[in-house]
Amino acid sequence: MLAASGNVAMSANKALSGRVTVDLRAAGAGVGVPLVVGGTVDSPGVMLSRGALVGAAVGTLLAPGVGTGAGAVTGDRIGEKLKGLFGR
Repeated sequence: MLAASGNVAMSANKALSGRVTVDLRAAGAGVGVPLVVGGTVDSPGVMLSRGALVGAAVGTLLAPGVGTGAGAVTGDRIGEKLKGLFGR
């Protein structure tokens, strides 16, 4: 009972790169968790971005459960803004 949306690109050598958001509302969390997609078509990988990992850790300390998901979303947004600011 999960829903996902996002963009994933596949290169000529079947390498994957992109980002998706998995909506956990059906599970009662009420937030979308940002994930980074990588690897290849034969061996795909999905993980939290660095910003989402840090945000989830802080959110868990402040409000276990709901804070974890909210922290992941907030941390990912901050990480993306900082990445754009420094051009990386």
